[in-house]
Parts: sequence; C-alpha cells; structure tokens
Amino acid sequence: MSQVAQPGKGGVVLAVDDDKLIRQLISAILETAGYTVFTAGSREQAFKTLGVMKPTLLLLDVELGQDNGYDICRDIRQTFPNLDPVIVFVTSRRTKDDVKAALDAGGHYFIVKPFSPEGLLDAISKAVIARHRQTRQSP
Repeated sequence: MSQVAQPGKGGVVLAVDDDKLIRQLISAILETAGYTVFTAGSREQAFKTLGVMKPTLLLLDVELGQDNGYDICRDIRQTFPNLDPVIVFVTSRRTKDDVKAALDAGGHYFIVKPFSPEGLLDAISKAVIARHRQTRQSP
C-alpha cells in the first residue's frame, strides 16, 4: 500500500480478518456505503498498514489465526497511542463473556458472524454512538 487513501464519505476502515472471503465481503459492503476500505489478513499486515494510515474505523476478528483479537486491540492501542479509531469486533463467538472481553479490550461494539450488510452497517452506527457517549463521559 504505497498510496495515501482519499477517504470516502464514510471514512477510512481497516478490516482485519484471516478469512479472505470475509475481508472481501466487508470491503464490498462498506465500499458500497461510501467507505474507503483497507484489509489485513494477519496481525503483521494490520500493524504494517497502521504504520502508514490512520483509519477512523477498525473491524477486528477475535480469532485471527493463532492470534487473539482482544490482545491485538490492546497492542494497537499501546503501539499507536495517537490512533483512536472506533473498534468493532467481528466474530462467531456469542457469549456475554465475549462481549465483555471485547469492551474490556478497548472495543466499542461487537458483531457476530454471519452478518447481513444491514447488520454490519447497523453495528458500525451503534459503535460510533457508543464511542461518542464514551468520549462525552470522559473528563
């Protein structure tokens, strides 16, 4: 990725998932909705991409190969302290403990696979609202 992206009307998104089909699906849905989308299939690709661009939204798979999306989220927050995207975890996990772990790791929302285009866009809207509330409550 040697070019600087011109953000779409929806903002710049980095979608991190080890499943190529999921990355393609997310890209198709979000590009149609006006987002500029970059994808990464691993922790290493995500960190390389974050080194050259600042997304407004990060979609992060919880089970990313041998990596844990919650740990990756924490590492992103430590490695890139000036980067503060809205973070949505995307996973097949469904328990309340998983939702709590996502929020504790620094995520703003959680969506379960499989999802519809409307479900993904709704999750992003809810994440943005949650982030706005969180920002307003901070001193």
